[in-house]
Amino acid sequence: MWLSVSRVTSDAPFIDDASKRPQIVKELKMATQYSMIQPQAVETARLLGICFKLSSMTAVISVSLGVYMGIGSDHTLAPVHVHLNLVGWVSLFLFGMFYKSHPNANGSAAVVQVSLVSIGYIVMLSGLAGLLLTASAAFMPLAVVGSLLVWAGFLLFFILVARTARTGPCG
Repeated sequence: MWLSVSRVTSDAPFIDDASKRPQIVKELKMATQYSMIQPQAVETARLLGICFKLSSMTAVISVSLGVYMGIGSDHTLAPVHVHLNLVGWVSLFLFGMFYKSHPNANGSAAVVQVSLVSIGYIVMLSGLAGLLLTASAAFMPLAVVGSLLVWAGFLLFFILVARTARTGPCG
């Protein structure tokens, strides 16, 4: 409690100088307001980091798969390549841009939404790749469960967008 300590010395004139007290009160109020906003800002930064890092990582994987298919002239995994691009790279990047431009849409629902799509597309594409490479029905449950997770994530995103459109971008 630095305000409760009053030293009558030249190195602490702001404590004993009555003219400086309004400025101190103003600074304390600003610090308090900042600390109340900070947890949401941290959560938003974490969510944006997840969206943008997964998106860029997926782009690298997708382009690498495209190059591999082109060099080998084997396009068996073309559906995986396309879904990596659209669900992994484009969609995750757009989610991040939406949450950056609409801070009132951020929160636990946004984290769940990004998690559903992120986990879902990995599971879905694992199943799809297995189906395409082996033609074994054993991979079908992965493709179906992953697809349902992605669908649920996109449905939740639609709900968040609709709710945000009703309230406006900033509240």
